[in-house]
Amino acid sequence: MTYNLRMFLEGRTSLRVHCWGGLGSQLYAWALVEDLMHEFPHRKVQLVLHSSGVTKRQSDLDFLGLELPLTVIDDFKDSLTVLHRTGKRNFMKKFKISRLVKFVLHTLGFLASANTNDEYKKIRRWTTQVRGHYSYRTISKETLSLMKIRSERCGKSWLIADNSVSLGSDILQIHVRLGDLLLLDSKGPLPFERIFFAVDQYKMTDSNSKSIFLASDSPEVALQYFQQRYPYDTITPIIQDPWSTILNLSSGGAFIGTNSKLSVWVAILKLNQDIASKVFLPNGSMNHLKYNLIAISETTSLSLY
Repeated sequence: MTYNLRMFLEGRTSLRVHCWGGLGSQLYAWALVEDLMHEFPHRKVQLVLHSSGVTKRQSDLDFLGLELPLTVIDDFKDSLTVLHRTGKRNFMKKFKISRLVKFVLHTLGFLASANTNDEYKKIRRWTTQVRGHYSYRTISKETLSLMKIRSERCGKSWLIADNSVSLGSDILQIHVRLGDLLLLDSKGPLPFERIFFAVDQYKMTDSNSKSIFLASDSPEVALQYFQQRYPYDTITPIIQDPWSTILNLSSGGAFIGTNSKLSVWVAILKLNQDIASKVFLPNGSMNHLKYNLIAISETTSLSLY
């Protein structure tokens, strides 16, 4: 009787997983949804994608709506416009009230964060909202397999092919996040000199290749810097949607990423596919990856720069 009542209550209350950010953030939210559906098989788990943030973000997971409850909320508002309309005093007052409400809901278990494995364990049968970045959780092979199967059932090619060897090890693939970081005073992009250091280290010790594939959310800016530094190399820009960009960056060769969740996901996919993949990441991305991959200490091909 108790078990049937629990099933009834779980089935009557939906669990909404909220997400803000680009495809990298959306993939973390999707991975969480897969784990929650396995953990609470009788609950309706809904993925809620928000457009709000420093810049407006688009949904890259619309295809999941074929199988999962998916809601896209266009709630982007320019922060300066909001501050101008509400006034600084009213803005701060609403902010403090919002923090208090969230604290109470967290304490009662109705709201959860799930940014880490420990926070994930605090999700209860009565939890109705999950809000966070979810990027310090373990991303298991089983979860990736579920994502791959669901993606293909929805008619979408997965982000990396089985035993992908489309590009040789002499090819260097690079992802440079710029975009909204160019607009922020408090947080700028990774300096190009640090990226060039990683490129030079790879070129000196691992390859004589002159082929570089370069992906960026600000491709013209990134390409200009790379052409100035490596005028004799063949630099091919990858100018595609975020999903296709990850697919290309994961398809083979060595990889150099920057402080971006998209870079981390490329590393997750490559290292899960082949633990010997050559991957170079800065501190910021490495902080995420060391939580995402259980077997990270087993690889000698992952380099910090």
